Amino acid sequence: MTQAGHRELVFLGSGISQVARDREAGFLAAAAEVGARVSTLPGGFTVLDGYRTVRRAWEEGLRFTGCFATSDEQAVGVVAALEDLGMKVPQDVSVVGFDGLPELPLPIRLTTVAQDIPCIAAAALELVQEALSGQPVRGVKVPVHLVEGQTVAPPP
Repeated sequence: MTQAGHRELVFLGSGISQVARDREAGFLAAAAEVGARVSTLPGGFTVLDGYRTVRRAWEEGLRFTGCFATSDEQAVGVVAALEDLGMKVPQDVSVVGFDGLPELPLPIRLTTVAQDIPCIAAAALELVQEALSGQPVRGVKVPVHLVEGQTVAPPP
């Protein structure tokens, strides 16, 4: 979104889980690099969480041109909420999800940060084997990549 020129952003999914904290930290760092203003909203990872949170925030006066959701399911809810409020995605508001799920109930392809599931599975197996053999616990960072869909456009 920042590459499309967005500077009024919302991060949806702030929470206590490690997944939520990691995704928020990465998003905030990227937004800071380009001087974007970010509002953060709490939320779970479901369609209903995305819908309710964004709809409530918009009705309470929060305005933004781009929304980053911490899951693809949540992003589906964001798109539905914005459309119910009379906004068009991506013409009025751009939306990006996270996970890279192959099938979503959207009429357009979601722009998403995709995870490499086979790589995650292989790393998990390796870490379990190491732990079982008594090796010290360690973490692994698995790279992600942006899958450009049809939910991001330059801001209005």
